[in-house]
Amino acid sequence: MSWLLAILVVLLLLMSAFVLPKNRIKKKISKKDQKIISSIFVLGLVALALYLEPHQTSDPAEKVSQSQASSSNQEDKEPDQAESPFPKASQAKPSTRPSDEEVQALREEIHHSIPQVADDQPFRVVNNNVPLFTSSELELTTAYAIYGKLDFLQRVTGAEGLLGEELMPDDAREALTSVTPTGWRQKSYVNVPGGWLYNRCHLIGYQLTGENANAKNLMTGTRWFNNEGMLPIENYVAAYIEETGQHVRYRVTPVFNRFNQLASGVYMEGYSIEDQGQVQFHIFVPNRQPGITIDYLTGDSQGPAGPQESGDLGASFDLP
Repeated sequence: MSWLLAILVVLLLLMSAFVLPKNRIKKKISKKDQKIISSIFVLGLVALALYLEPHQTSDPAEKVSQSQASSSNQEDKEPDQAESPFPKASQAKPSTRPSDEEVQALREEIHHSIPQVADDQPFRVVNNNVPLFTSSELELTTAYAIYGKLDFLQRVTGAEGLLGEELMPDDAREALTSVTPTGWRQKSYVNVPGGWLYNRCHLIGYQLTGENANAKNLMTGTRWFNNEGMLPIENYVAAYIEETGQHVRYRVTPVFNRFNQLASGVYMEGYSIEDQGQVQFHIFVPNRQPGITIDYLTGDSQGPAGPQESGDLGASFDLP
């Protein structure tokens, strides 16, 4: 831009030469001189505008390099985390936090309902993926896990805790066959991966707490429910804890319609404590199996014709 500055200086000198010479101070400026002065003035304004224009890179390669550098710097600022199983659009956080009373009321309302979930989806995000923990429930710093008492029909009622590395097991999981949860009417179908319809499903996965054959932590769930719905969330939480060494407030709430022996599904909530919710989720996982019709009152099921076995075979067949 130095050449523009030089042109500007020359133009100013020319203007002064026409306007201020001593022998023209008292004389009227001719029309010819006026045109020259006007032209010089316009050129001066153009040169000044070009000089003041912000500097921009004109080399496309340099622009790409700058863009890549900016992107690289942005990536450097992002901490390593386990890959989220949730859509990015569902990661919205509330601008203002509701009161604990509002949180509890909303939780009661949501967790006593059974939301519709698209047939091809293993879970549905609820409440904008924001969990419904009260302020006091997020202040705890000591890892723990508790399991609700069985209800009058011997059904599980829920499990929650503050999960951390200190709770994770070192030993392999043992057999679960000593527990027969409600709704356990096992059948094998040709269109179910692995054959068997039902799994004994942990409310809080074994990899997170090491809690195994606990009747308060095991429910009857379909293979789809267990492997496609709950397991990816459990893996996500476990990976986050192992990578960061931090804690996650966690809760699983089963939903039974009236006197049904088989749960319609579970609500899963999580909130990372030390980083104020960089990991948080709130989903409903439906307890169903594609291609199979289930009677939730008893756990009985019907599927396509073909080789299959039924009865209580699953009670002696160890499933996760």
